[in-house]
Amino acid sequence: MKKRSKYQQKIWWCRLIVSVVQVLLFLFCPIILKEGKTCGARVIFTMIVDTGFQIRYILLMLCMLPALLYLIRFILLIRNKSLGVLEKLSAKTLCWLGISIFVVSVLPISPDDFSKTDIAGMMLVYCLFVFSGGIEFLYCRCQETMEDTEEEVIAAREKEKIDRQHRKKANYFPGKYPKEFYQVIRRMFRSRIKVQVLMIASEAFAAASLFIVFSMYGIMKDTYEMESSITGDGLYGLFRSLGLILILLHLVMMTMMSAWYIKEVKKDFRLLVILGIRRRTVYMQFLLEFWAGVLIAAVFGLGAGAAGASAMRMELQKGIPGGAVFPEVVTGNYFLIGLISFLILMGLSLAFNQENFIDLGQSVDRNEDVQKEERLRKGISLWIAGGLFLAALAVGWYSVREWAESRFIHILTVLAMFLLLAGGTALWMRIRERKHRYDTGLLKMNLFYHKFESNIERLFLLAVIQFLALGMFAAPMAGACIPQKIPSMYPYDIVVTAYEPELERLEAIADKYEARVTQYPMLRMTSIYGSDKIKPWRTTTRPIQWPQGQQIAISESTYQQMRKFMGKEPKKLSLQGEELHVVYQQDLSVKAHTIDWDTGRLEKHLRFGQPLEYYNPDDFRRFFPVRTIAGEERASLTGSFHQGMQDNLIVLTDSYFQENYDRITAYNRKNWETRQKMTREEWRMYTVRHPENLTEGPTTLFCMNLDDALVDQAAADLEYLNEEQDFDTVWDNNIQPFYVKSQMIVNTESEIFFTRMGNGFILLVLMILGVFQFFVKVKSEEDNWRWENIFLKRLGMHEKERKAKLRYQIRMFVLIPVLSGITGGVIFAALTAKARLYTMQETLQFAGYLGMIYLIWILVWAAVCQVMNWNIWKHVEKE
Repeated sequence: MKKRSKYQQKIWWCRLIVSVVQVLLFLFCPIILKEGKTCGARVIFTMIVDTGFQIRYILLMLCMLPALLYLIRFILLIRNKSLGVLEKLSAKTLCWLGISIFVVSVLPISPDDFSKTDIAGMMLVYCLFVFSGGIEFLYCRCQETMEDTEEEVIAAREKEKIDRQHRKKANYFPGKYPKEFYQVIRRMFRSRIKVQVLMIASEAFAAASLFIVFSMYGIMKDTYEMESSITGDGLYGLFRSLGLILILLHLVMMTMMSAWYIKEVKKDFRLLVILGIRRRTVYMQFLLEFWAGVLIAAVFGLGAGAAGASAMRMELQKGIPGGAVFPEVVTGNYFLIGLISFLILMGLSLAFNQENFIDLGQSVDRNEDVQKEERLRKGISLWIAGGLFLAALAVGWYSVREWAESRFIHILTVLAMFLLLAGGTALWMRIRERKHRYDTGLLKMNLFYHKFESNIERLFLLAVIQFLALGMFAAPMAGACIPQKIPSMYPYDIVVTAYEPELERLEAIADKYEARVTQYPMLRMTSIYGSDKIKPWRTTTRPIQWPQGQQIAISESTYQQMRKFMGKEPKKLSLQGEELHVVYQQDLSVKAHTIDWDTGRLEKHLRFGQPLEYYNPDDFRRFFPVRTIAGEERASLTGSFHQGMQDNLIVLTDSYFQENYDRITAYNRKNWETRQKMTREEWRMYTVRHPENLTEGPTTLFCMNLDDALVDQAAADLEYLNEEQDFDTVWDNNIQPFYVKSQMIVNTESEIFFTRMGNGFILLVLMILGVFQFFVKVKSEEDNWRWENIFLKRLGMHEKERKAKLRYQIRMFVLIPVLSGITGGVIFAALTAKARLYTMQETLQFAGYLGMIYLIWILVWAAVCQVMNWNIWKHVEKE
């Protein structure tokens, strides 16, 4: 038997002693029961020959199984046999006793079955049993840790000694390098010219993309940040979120590209390191090459980015009905921001490859690049089960309409893809090993048999890029491409939300311009939170959240009148009591919304009236009661003023609406004169001492249709409302007292155009990113494929078979990622269409445009794959 170390010897003696102690404790430790003193052995004998099992001895019986196992372990230790599952018996005993006592505590046992004396007597044995087992566990654990630490220290000292000897040998280079050395360096550099060109091209693309992202972000920030949410939140938020995603993708891409570049450079520098070149020289040479390439890429990339940003600016100006002038993008500030951000990006990509960079001056193993990697063999079913669970969780979460189109959910999807790709590939390889075709297909699959981790990593990155394109951005692009009749979404030339005292003057203005007026009774309803941005609570208690969502409540009769005015068929809602029906007023290109975005988004908290500046968040349900949403639809009955975020219609039963309408109109009428005398600050502070606002919002939708030539004049006459209802903008400047159809049409068409362009730009960038990664993967395997092709050719394999093998290996890195992207894309696109409340006809149009995007995407990748096949075949055929 193998000789034990001093630590293992101590552990052996500890286990031997504790085994004896535990058995003796169970059998002979005195137990004081109500009938007198006894012991475990006597209790067992009594139950066997006389009384049978008694529930009052259950605590003692819990120790019986561990005691038996300790006896078996004692015998094995004496005979120097392997302990097997009894190796960690003390830890298992502690778990067993803990779980057992918990189970006993919850069993429906009558108190009459025990006496305090019995419990106290048996608890002594139980506690001593636990105590001795715990002593063994802690002592053995301590000895094992000390042994591991000592081994690590010895190994570290040995490694440090070897490294010190290597550094002394490698750094010893007296004198100067001969001029032939510099000739060798130049020839090495020229031999890597293709690698340099590819690296500079990827860097230039990153620089150009960053310039475009920051310039477009600047345009939207300067132009739309302070305007209404239809253009501000939509366009500014769109380019901000897309910009963050692009920057993250570029960071990942350049980190991978830098790792590949260092690997290629290492092949040349390894021989020089072996010959004794100074490490400082290696690092300086690499950094000079790297940063020189970065600066060259910055010049070309920023120039290309400036041209691309100018072209996008011109297209954006053309795409806005009526024309618009955006700020210039080719400015010194944008060049400086682009250059700094690009240098930071490249610095981070190099920092994330710190180990590879350090290894550049230490690598002396010429077979390092061909070392076989360990492949996944254990726990494959757990990997696949975990991937399926995360995928199901992501789909289930996304299918909840209130959370649909939340991009952070796709973190789960990406993790699921990694687990399924790794686990699925490992399972496939295991199945192939057990079949006859394993031998015939070995040449096609040797990539994964030899370099499992590296190939799964590259396959996963390509799959993520495909999923981002086809699963995240293709659906919004398809939604923005669906044809829409934007003017028909605005049935009224001017829509005013008016207070009762304002109606007389509004009617006078309408008479002045001979407007056709339609009035609808309305109320303000406000949700507790009205933004889809998830804001963390900075305190442990619920804060007052801003903005609060302001909606328009109408009666079911008014809802039917609006549908009739639009030329739509009546729709029976069948509302009862206090049930609500929500009409989201948004176009087809806008993401799914909910009426209340608070916390879990499943409960809908709304109050009658306007937002509350102050209220007690601990009692928020009293101020914002939970409402029952009986139905939802997407339509534009008064106009899409905030694209489904605010000013949606909430339909109530006639009786429920009338009850609250009478209450609020009376309340507004009572306090109107006081409101007129208040200051803005007094208005804001009113809810500090009162549970409601002084007035609770407009009560009439005053809708006007008039001749096109008179709309601007009428709108100018309505400007007084901005001052009259100034208090109502305290909470949100986006909520306006009136909306003009012509301006709303321009805003909506602009946002649809920008959404289409923004998502199209993202798809283009993802396509280029994917092609770069695919090209890098193929180029990294090019020399290996060339050697394999020469070898198989000399063995007599036909050209057709060699071509088929090469096509299979190249196609795998296109087919699997594209199929992953399409599978995820179809699932999430279907959920997106459902969440956006598309009709059947709209869903079919959405599916048609999505299919066109997928078809174009597949054709482009098929062409890329075919071109790569031709290019690689020409190279591998050279001997």
